[in-house]
Amino acid sequence: MHYGQAEILANTFGYEIDVVTLNQSDDKPLFSSKETVLQVQNGVRVHYLPSGLNFFSKKYFYCSALKKYLKQFIGADVVHVHSVFNYFSRAGMQFAFENKMPYIVTTHGMLDRYSLSRTATAKKIHRYIWDNYLLRGANYMQFTTYEEYNNSILPRGCKPTIVSYLFHTTEKIIGINDDALNSTNLVSLGRINRKKGLDILIKAIALLNTYGIKFTLDIYGEDDDNFMPELKKLIEKHKLKSQIKFKGKLDPLQRDATLQKYALLVLPSHQENFGLVVVESLANGVPVLISNKVNIFPIVLKHRCGLVFDTNEQNLADRLNHYYNLTLAEKKCMSANGVKVVKEEFKSSVIAKAYEQLYNNVTKNNRRSKPLKNIRTKVEMS
Repeated sequence: MHYGQAEILANTFGYEIDVVTLNQSDDKPLFSSKETVLQVQNGVRVHYLPSGLNFFSKKYFYCSALKKYLKQFIGADVVHVHSVFNYFSRAGMQFAFENKMPYIVTTHGMLDRYSLSRTATAKKIHRYIWDNYLLRGANYMQFTTYEEYNNSILPRGCKPTIVSYLFHTTEKIIGINDDALNSTNLVSLGRINRKKGLDILIKAIALLNTYGIKFTLDIYGEDDDNFMPELKKLIEKHKLKSQIKFKGKLDPLQRDATLQKYALLVLPSHQENFGLVVVESLANGVPVLISNKVNIFPIVLKHRCGLVFDTNEQNLADRLNHYYNLTLAEKKCMSANGVKVVKEEFKSSVIAKAYEQLYNNVTKNNRRSKPLKNIRTKVEMS
């Protein structure tokens, strides 16, 4: 995600961008090398640092070489740190703070009340020791929706700003067919995690079975919360093995064609700071059914490109039943509205301009260094 954002900015404005990240994906190395791997990808220099173990394990995003490695970027015009509550993001903020360099922090929903309630004690300690003063020192804290900002708990003295996600939108759409749109085939796409509310969706499907309405559900994604055993027991309890399938990780190159096989994308999350998969679904003409905890739900309601429900199985079942009873013409209207809203609300060139303005504001108003005329170098920590 962050690399895609860097690529758009580099190609649009000629920014010189270094993305500093870990040689790690789902706790597995991307490259066999134990040294830093540097690659230039579509105009962006990406530094893959070796991941290491410490007291908090790999999930804490630890790299013993990180602090020393960052010294080569002293003097960069902007440091953009993604996420909080891990070693990598903390080191990035400290690097910028101690060297009086302007920096922005994108929290990606980590300060949301729901997110803070999970492993709450560890997060409170982390904030008390490190994050609160480092977040106060940031030139801006970026939120991607007003709802994300409104649901977050911020340290006093922070300077928030709202700029949407920047990503490549689908240029050519194969187009969802009428049979798929009018079917009872549902899709879930994303991490298999308690936060995603898949248990609610399973219960809603079971409830609809009692009404004589049978939906099928394909779940794409990997379990990162040891949640799948619970979900499988729930599926077995409600005798839904023939209706619900776990399909594993979806190849990104097959994402668009796969989405277009389904009537609805369902995202029953307890918290989503944005919901990128929702935009991807709409871009492919697939209506969405999302909870009111997915922070772009106001756009879905405003543009009538899907349905929104409260996070409980009865309300979700009612919304599914409502969709089931829509005419094909009404469903096709939802589909067309989704394609239109992506083109209007999430146009890459427009959002890129908002990022350009954000970075210009940072360099002009930096309270710890002299203003700069142009952004030439940006470091992203992700």
